[in-house]
Amino acid sequence: MRFRITFAIALTACAFSGMQAARAADPIEINAVLSMTGTAAFIGKSDAVTLQAFQNSINQTGGIAGRPVKFTVSDDGSSPQVAVQLTNDLIAKKVTVIIGSSLSATCSAMMPLAKAGPVIMCLSNAIVTVPDSFTFAALVSTRDHLASGLRYARMKNLHRIALIVSSDTSGQNGERAIDDVLSDPANKTMTIVDREHFNLTDISVAAQVARMKAAHPDVIAVWTTGTPAATVLRALSDAGMQETPVLISPGNATYVQMEQYAQFLPQQLLFTLPIAMVPERVSDPAVRANIQDCLKALAPLSTRLDLPVSSAWDAALLVTSGMKKLGANASAEALRAYLANSTGISGTAGRYDFRTMPQRGIGENSEYVARWDTAKGTWVGVSRAGGEPL
Repeated sequence: MRFRITFAIALTACAFSGMQAARAADPIEINAVLSMTGTAAFIGKSDAVTLQAFQNSINQTGGIAGRPVKFTVSDDGSSPQVAVQLTNDLIAKKVTVIIGSSLSATCSAMMPLAKAGPVIMCLSNAIVTVPDSFTFAALVSTRDHLASGLRYARMKNLHRIALIVSSDTSGQNGERAIDDVLSDPANKTMTIVDREHFNLTDISVAAQVARMKAAHPDVIAVWTTGTPAATVLRALSDAGMQETPVLISPGNATYVQMEQYAQFLPQQLLFTLPIAMVPERVSDPAVRANIQDCLKALAPLSTRLDLPVSSAWDAALLVTSGMKKLGANASAEALRAYLANSTGISGTAGRYDFRTMPQRGIGENSEYVARWDTAKGTWVGVSRAGGEPL
């Protein structure tokens, strides 16, 4: 009888141990709200592939505390209303973090819902973050993009700016940012000679472009993304303005778009981009190693490193670095505090310092101006960090 009791206890202990081991191996689920369909599908699909690549990479090196990571993607259809519904559903499930969404409009709609968590790691640069909030962004702000881009323009003696922006959140944010940057005394020689607006649903901006051409600008600033950007670039081509340099929102820095728009791209199409997209400028060994890890993970998925890839990869890296440090069951507040106080985390866009640059970790000095080179089929760096021309 004694043997039987001991054996029974041993069986119970083994069963419990087995349950614990199985539980320890359960995947750690990280939720993402992405624009898989709708107007931003070209970004959302890239985000999703990048998260898959990161998932494969981190799981090949042990995951988090021996548990595999699993990214679960929900499609917001590029709709703020759907993004709100999905976010509320995830809040009800008491998730710690949400990666996404892909657009400024969807991210901006999600932000107010996370006053007490979860952490939202937005993949759009155009949102306006609030210090000490639960919303972070894995990209520099629109203002920082424009600060480095206009520094490059000024130092290249491009002082007369024609501005055209869309009427959505991204365009409005861009217009406010460019006005703010131009208020800097360093940019006193620069002026907006024409200011144009258009709706996302407009199929032609010929009238706006005609006025821009009449103003004789040195450079054209285009702040919109996706199909509306194509509408503007095509109109500039039709108006014979292909020789005028164009500084465009980095949200358009995808290989898919550049290949689709090849027939009507200007001769100088300029972007402000993270160092991952101008790898010839990388000097930090840790950043170089992160870029190589990203490229290695992307290769089996036949994906190239562009802006959505860099931001989604770094978002996943930042979130999982917190989970590795705090444990998979850390609260949203603990993860928020970890990110807010993090310094020196290296990603594909550089080293993140959230104490110096709250909610983002990187700023204008991590940005490089690059020109799309049609012949090479990629971007070529034309500036040092912060926009100073080479």
